[in-house]
Amino acid sequence: MRRLTLFLVLIAFVFVANAQTSKRSSVKNYINYGEFDSAKEKIEEVVVNAKTKEDALSWFYRARVYHAIYNIDSYKKADRSTEADQKVAFYNKLDANPLPKAIDSYKKALVYCIKDAKLSDYDFDKNLDRIKYIKAVQDPNTRYNNQEVLGFIYAQYLPVLTNTVANQGVTEYQKKDYKKALFLFEQAVVLSAIRGTVDTFSVYYAAHSAMKAEEKDKAIKYFKEVKSLKIGKTDDDKAGNYYYLAKAYLAKNDTAHYIKTLQKGRKVYPKSSTLLVEIINYYITAGKSKEAKEMLIVGTKNEPNNKLLYFNLGTIYEKQDSLIKAIEMYNKTIEIDPNYVSGLYNLGALYNNKGLAMVKEADEIPPTQQKKYDAKLKEAVGEFEKALPYLEKVHELDAKDKVTIAALKGIYYTLKDMPKYEEMNKLLKE
Repeated sequence: MRRLTLFLVLIAFVFVANAQTSKRSSVKNYINYGEFDSAKEKIEEVVVNAKTKEDALSWFYRARVYHAIYNIDSYKKADRSTEADQKVAFYNKLDANPLPKAIDSYKKALVYCIKDAKLSDYDFDKNLDRIKYIKAVQDPNTRYNNQEVLGFIYAQYLPVLTNTVANQGVTEYQKKDYKKALFLFEQAVVLSAIRGTVDTFSVYYAAHSAMKAEEKDKAIKYFKEVKSLKIGKTDDDKAGNYYYLAKAYLAKNDTAHYIKTLQKGRKVYPKSSTLLVEIINYYITAGKSKEAKEMLIVGTKNEPNNKLLYFNLGTIYEKQDSLIKAIEMYNKTIEIDPNYVSGLYNLGALYNNKGLAMVKEADEIPPTQQKKYDAKLKEAVGEFEKALPYLEKVHELDAKDKVTIAALKGIYYTLKDMPKYEEMNKLLKE
């Protein structure tokens, strides 16, 4: 009786295993006939069954099912009939997010293709694991559970899937869903790496998606890759990689790595205005005038027609009371752009402030020193006369700026031009 019982158990075991195998075979037929609802139902039973859940073919079919569900809209392009629309609408309801399931299933199929216990809980999202897996595939001593499925995935499905995932990443990026875009670009990077290639496009957009999604650590990670891969057509593009990496560090308040990255970028790409301006802005914001001035001087040599560099240099000289140098820099901005409002205003304001300071000095001269008072006042008037054309030009370019109007009102009063004074006074009241 014991033998009979054991025999019956063995029959039952074979029957259960065959039943799951039969279900899996039916999945293949359902896929071929486009019956994805039935294919999905059956394959989900197969991948949870103890006898078939660690079989490469099971996960390969599951990947194909969800990949096909994701691609269902392509049927609509081929067949524009009402019936096709209804079919697409029906299959779109089968799963709200099939692409991640397809990706995960292909990964698991790849793991179970190789007959190695060490790879049974493989994680393709870790760089070291990807390298380890590629080495296993390339090792002539590797034993396989299903080399045919491995070949199919590598030759036919992975290239298509990688392209699909990257394209969907672009779609989500354009929709400004940066978290979804990041996930997809990261998966495209992983899928490419499994094939032993580097998808520079996806690495680049993974970095930018991470930055926009405020995933700061990931942004640093991917911008480091972008920088090391030297992604970009021109030196300006490649210098920009240092800029974005620096910005990622700054987002984490890591100013030490921020400035260090910019400085490294400057050494590699000394003519990059992007890196130069960023360093200058940092020094100015941080109140490091000496460092900012040094970098601005370098900048004017590299870009002699960049008015912003001369303007910022002028403001630093003015703060340091090096007024002759400040005037020289502001004049340079106007030479480059005669209608540059900031340069015109700062130059006019500088002369005006010099005049006001002289008026104050004159007021402190004792009444007994009338000649000295008159000389100082005359000197002040000379400064106001210098300021006037620049401030008038600013007013011409921006007639509503009240600060300029107020300055002109004071100058016209001092110069005894009462009609112009009244005009400015009226504008201020309005």
